[in-house]
Amino acid sequence: MLAPPEKRERRRKTKERRAADRCRKAKERALKKKNIRLYTLPLSDRAVEGLIAQWIATGQISDEQALRLDRRAIERLLAVGIEHQGIRWLR
Repeated sequence: MLAPPEKRERRRKTKERRAADRCRKAKERALKKKNIRLYTLPLSDRAVEGLIAQWIATGQISDEQALRLDRRAIERLLAVGIEHQGIRWLR
């Protein structure tokens, strides 16, 4: 006899969640092997606007690119900038 539909749906979601967790952990382990850590960095909208203005002023991005920036693009630009700054200070 089959379980009720609600229970079957719950099991399916649990299996999907476990699969997603395994995938996330595998990515974390791969990054850890490369000596890369993930950090959560809360920033205010005002700070992000200032950073975008800085990137435009220094020529890292154009005005058109700035209009199309999404959260992931901003995170990539932040990561590159912080990485370069950290390496520069280690010299």
